[in-house]
Amino acid sequence: MDNYYNYLSAKASYDYYQAAQQKTEADVFNKLRQTFVDLAIAEENITLQKQILERRTNNSDLITLRYDSGKEDKGAMMRTKADQADARFNLDSAQRGKVLAKLKLSQLLSAEVDGADGQLLFSLPALPVFDKLLSAAPAYQMAGKQLENADISYKQTISGFLPSVSLSGSTRMSGTNWPPTGSSNSWSLSVSYPFLPGGSNITSRVQYAAQYDKAKQDFINTQNNLKYAIESAYRDFLDAAEAEEIAKIYVDASAERAEIARVKYLNGLIWYDEWDRIENDYISAQKTWIARRKAAYGGYVQ
Repeated sequence: MDNYYNYLSAKASYDYYQAAQQKTEADVFNKLRQTFVDLAIAEENITLQKQILERRTNNSDLITLRYDSGKEDKGAMMRTKADQADARFNLDSAQRGKVLAKLKLSQLLSAEVDGADGQLLFSLPALPVFDKLLSAAPAYQMAGKQLENADISYKQTISGFLPSVSLSGSTRMSGTNWPPTGSSNSWSLSVSYPFLPGGSNITSRVQYAAQYDKAKQDFINTQNNLKYAIESAYRDFLDAAEAEEIAKIYVDASAERAEIARVKYLNGLIWYDEWDRIENDYISAQKTWIARRKAAYGGYVQ
């Protein structure tokens, strides 16, 4: 019986390490995917920061001309130059961020990477079957195999209470001629029982029973945690995708509003403070959009 349980235990251990390998591969793939997203978004951010710097520079030139002509005060001119310097810093920071993202992806791929080729796309998936996702998760399978091994070890302790039975037999040929024609058979059956095992059979069974109970509780905890994590990740992705879509609407609305405000400002219909506030709202909306794009693409990429 020990050989039977040893076989079951070895198979469960093999399945456990197979699931562990799948988990490692999934972790590596997820890290690669996230690093690729970081690089792609870093490139998009550089493009955006260049546009912001160009706009800030144009605004600074405009206010400087108006200041030189006596149509604007010095504080407004200094403010636009500060905005221009801040935009230049943000561009430099974005470029440094791309260098780090390239380095990280190159290290993971063990190959030099110039940039993120291709376009990031994501689509809203249909409502998944969470139970299927749970059962396919390597961490869930690993926890199941640990429970199975604990169960096998516990059941194996019953052999300490069972008798040992052995059967042996022999056949003997005899006679004065060749080949001999006489035969005789003998059989022996022996039964032994460990009456005085020193209590080791009892303590082992108690010990493995406790380990089995712990493994069962660990499996339930892992199951609950994984189920929550899967459903939470799906809900978070839906939130991130919707937030990115709303942020893009704000960008389009802010862009239109900024163009209208510029015309009004140049025609003296609004003061500098109102025009500057609308400009800042537009740039803030652009930065929010790029941040929400990263959150959405980081959650799901195809």
